[in-house]
Amino acid sequence: MLVELLTSLQLYIINDNFDNTVFISCALLNWILTIVIFIPLHNSIATRPIPHLLARLTSLNWLRTLVWTVAAGNTFVSILSQ
Repeated sequence: MLVELLTSLQLYIINDNFDNTVFISCALLNWILTIVIFIPLHNSIATRPIPHLLARLTSLNWLRTLVWTVAAGNTFVSILSQ
């Protein structure tokens, strides 16, 4: 995630076009989701796995998967359009 963030930041600084804006937005969104939602959930289940928290973690992980899919699709389209 750190490499993704640094890469997206560098690309955005070089050229702040739509593709790079989407890329950095996805990277930042994943960081925010991780810090606000996923780290606390992981900390909650670290000492004692609670079934409903495990289910919540699994279901919410689709948010990050969706954001990474958008970032990957954006990168793919960007490469094809060059």
